Amino acid sequence: MSARFTNNVLILGAGSVSQSVLPLLIEHLVDAKQITIMDQRDNRSRVKSALDKGATYIQDQITRENLDSQLSKYLKAGDFLLDLAWNIDANTILQWCYDHGVLYLNTSIEEWDP
Repeated sequence: MSARFTNNVLILGAGSVSQSVLPLLIEHLVDAKQITIMDQRDNRSRVKSALDKGATYIQDQITRENLDSQLSKYLKAGDFLLDLAWNIDANTILQWCYDHGVLYLNTSIEEWDP
């Protein structure tokens, strides 16, 4: 068995990509209890399987004004941010992760209010 990631994982967005990647993460990389999923909408039904296994769901939004305070609630150095949301400036969030020692992966390059 390969080593599993032991730090926290924050997933921004609970859409179709999140639905697809969560089962893979849980099966191969991380315990569901380490995962927090944040979406501005109540999309719990889309990620029910992960929630049933112990993941946490937060209905909230990342904005320019709250980016630091929101991410700081859920992430520390060595944690992993999987950004599957839209309308969050990629350069801003990437810089935040770099400054805080957080691993970061995104599926697209976004801007604030494109």
